Amino acid sequence: MTGNHEATVSLEGLSVAYGDERAIDDVSFEVHRGEIFCLLGPSGCGKTTTLKTVAGLESPDEGDVYVRGSRVTDEPAYSRDTSVVFQEWALFPHKTVLENVEFAPRMDGESRERRAEEARSVIETVGLSGKEDAYPEELSGGQKQRVAFARSLAADPSVLLLDEPLSNLDEGLRREMRLEILRIHEEFGKTTVHVTHDQQEAFTLADRVGIMRDGCLIQVGEPSEVYSEPKNRFVDDFLGETTFVEGTVSDGCIETPVATFAADAEDGDVEVSLRPEEVFLSAPEPSPDGGGSVSGTGEVIKRIDQGSIVRYHVHADSLEDRLLSEYSAREDPGFSEGQTVSVSVVDDPRVFDESGRRVT
Repeated sequence: MTGNHEATVSLEGLSVAYGDERAIDDVSFEVHRGEIFCLLGPSGCGKTTTLKTVAGLESPDEGDVYVRGSRVTDEPAYSRDTSVVFQEWALFPHKTVLENVEFAPRMDGESRERRAEEARSVIETVGLSGKEDAYPEELSGGQKQRVAFARSLAADPSVLLLDEPLSNLDEGLRREMRLEILRIHEEFGKTTVHVTHDQQEAFTLADRVGIMRDGCLIQVGEPSEVYSEPKNRFVDDFLGETTFVEGTVSDGCIETPVATFAADAEDGDVEVSLRPEEVFLSAPEPSPDGGGSVSGTGEVIKRIDQGSIVRYHVHADSLEDRLLSEYSAREDPGFSEGQTVSVSVVDDPRVFDESGRRVT
C-alpha cells in the first residue's frame, strides 16, 4: 500500500508500544490539504503519541507515515517538512521574540536580512508587532503562544502540528486564541493536525475530528457528524453531557422509564441517550408543541442561569438519574426550583446495545 497523494498527511496502520503496552494501535487516517484535523480524546488515549509519530519524534513499531505522498516513516524529524507547536511553548528564554522566530530560517541558511524580513512579517501576522525586542519573560501567556506559532510558521512547513497548544491558558485566553488560530489558518492555509482533549476547542477549529480512545481511532468525521451520529456509547458520552436511560427492546419498541420509542433493533436490553437539548419541559398540562413523547411529570431540582443558556436539572418519575434540559435565554420557560413540570423527549434518540454499539 502507498500513501494517498491527494492527502498532505497519511497514516497507515500505525502502532507504537512502550514495553507490553500499546500507546497507539493500528491507527489510520488522512489529513487533506489545507484542513484542520483535530485529534480529540481523553488524557492518555494516544493522541499526542500519534502527533509525535507524524513529527518524527516517536518511531512506530508498525505502519507508515506519509507527508505529501512521500513515505517518511524512517526519516528524521528535521527532514519531514513539519513543524510542532508544543504545549509548553519551548521558547528560547535568552532570545528576543525576533530571534526566536528567526531560528528556523537561520537553521535553513537564510541570510540575516532575509530571515529578519520573514520573521517580522510573521510576527506582524500573529499580532505581535512592537514586541520584536521583548524577551519571553516579559510576555503574557497568550503572547508566548503567538511567538510559538510564529516560530513554527516561519519554518514554512507543509504540515503544522499543534500539541494541546492552549492548555496552559485561562479560559478567556483560550477562547481568544481559538479565533486567532482560525485567523492565522486563513492567512497561511497550512494543513494542520491539532491535538486536544477539549471538545469545544476541537469543534470550534476542526474541519474534521478524529476521536481516540485507548490508543485506537474510534471515529472520524465533521464535528456535526460525530456529534449527531456517534458510532458508539463512548463517543456519544465524550462529546456532550447526556443521561443514559436503561431500556428494553421488544417487538420493535423500546420501553424506558422516560418514554416508549419505536425502534428497528433486536430484542434485548439497551441504553437510550438523552442530551439536554432533547429533553423538553412544559407546564403540567403539556402544550401541543412540547415535542416528542410525553413521559409524565418531574420536579425541577436545579435551575442554572448561564447567561445565554438556562439549564434545568429535573428528577423525572421512575428515573434514578436526573435529566438535563437546556434552553436559550430567549426560549427559557421560566420554571422555578421545586416546581412540577411535564417532561417530553425526542422521538428518535440514540440507542446503544450492552456492548456500547450504536443500534439506532
